[in-house]
Amino acid sequence: MSDALAYRRALEAVVDRFAKTGVRNRRDRDCRMIRIEPALTRAKLNAKMLLQVHDELIFEAPEGEIEKTLPVIKRVMEEAPMPAVSLQVPLQVDARAAHN
Repeated sequence: MSDALAYRRALEAVVDRFAKTGVRNRRDRDCRMIRIEPALTRAKLNAKMLLQVHDELIFEAPEGEIEKTLPVIKRVMEEAPMPAVSLQVPLQVDARAAHN
């Protein structure tokens, strides 16, 4: 294995571990969960977080509110480390809707 490949794999492992820990770490996860409900309330949205499956959060939202709900959830999750930690590389969150 080349040095460049070994370096890339090591870096990917650190980033992947951080991404998974960012959701799975109980205290941080609880902070995000605590922040999501008030953010949805401020936006006058009726979405509810139902559960967490590994590194995914599952929400239920009325059909007519989906387009307004996704950006709120995405913003809260991307800003989750702040103000405790300021990251040089921003978190990227993928949020999308699906029918059950």
